[in-house]
Amino acid sequence: MLRRKISLTNLLSRENSKRRRNERKKNHQRNNNMNNQKDDEEQKYFHPKYEKRLRLDTADLFSESTFLRNFDENTEFRLWNGRMGTANNHMEWFRDFIKKHGTTDDGYRKIGGRREGNNSETTYEIHDELTEEGDGCGFFRVKTQVDVPPDLFLCFMMDANSMANAHPTFRVLDYSKTYPPEDDATTKFAYCRMSPSFFMKNVDFFDLTGYRRDDEGRLYSLAISCDTLTSSTATSTSFDNTTTTTSSSSNDETSSSNMFPRQNDCNRALDMYRGWILTPNGRNGTDITALYQGNLNSGIPHFLTNRMIGNAMSEHIRVYEKDCQKLMLNDTAANQLLSRHGFPPITREPEI
Repeated sequence: MLRRKISLTNLLSRENSKRRRNERKKNHQRNNNMNNQKDDEEQKYFHPKYEKRLRLDTADLFSESTFLRNFDENTEFRLWNGRMGTANNHMEWFRDFIKKHGTTDDGYRKIGGRREGNNSETTYEIHDELTEEGDGCGFFRVKTQVDVPPDLFLCFMMDANSMANAHPTFRVLDYSKTYPPEDDATTKFAYCRMSPSFFMKNVDFFDLTGYRRDDEGRLYSLAISCDTLTSSTATSTSFDNTTTTTSSSSNDETSSSNMFPRQNDCNRALDMYRGWILTPNGRNGTDITALYQGNLNSGIPHFLTNRMIGNAMSEHIRVYEKDCQKLMLNDTAANQLLSRHGFPPITREPEI
């Protein structure tokens, strides 16, 4: 009888221990899920006025993308210009493309400039040949300096809420599809929805984005649209050893969404080439070379939008600079942003 009681007690004790272990495991998993969900949410922005509807609509787009569900590092896919490759292969090629056109002056023509408040000079340039090859969409380059370290400026541009605060036209910015970073590299798929003006239809983008670093220590912020619009009327041309696909009407009935579905109330726009070269200048600041070519598919003639882009790029740089400088007034806020994107904290030399 005593032995049976002892056996029963041991059995109950073992069951209780097992139950406690399972409970701890569940709690640990629940905490991990909450942390992952928090990290995931930090990579998303929805305009507060339309948040409920936009969350649902955007979630539907992601859930309908079989490409994202099946994506891994070996998946090959097509960029807007017809180039096939894996995500890493595309990003390495694009970094070299931006480096080539950012560091050589061949083909550029100066179209404007100004002296900034920090005594730096900003110049706007256009590349006429690449503009012509881009069906009239201007290929622009802006060169300037900011009083912000390169890594903080980069992290600001990779942060959904920071960028949305700097751009009132954003309706959705979703960086949640981020893949395991490598040394000095991050790869993401980004969905962005914007309202360029009250008289224009919303536009959205689906981009391969992230950053890379080169052997000279320069940082590259990169974004290029994936092929979500393939028209039966498309034609192919050669561009920088890359097949470029140009459609006569990217929003016609023959278009297909073979990677990421479209919203019926949006025009699918293209970040044809968006790249920033961030070079430390030795004064805790950054020399910036920003290159951009895009197509809003808005119906507005390119020669009109081309007149505004150079100045708009410069204005964006100044807004980012001011917001980063506000962060630097509080090391905690700046370091949280850096940590969120895998960069070391700011270190200041002690005052004497």
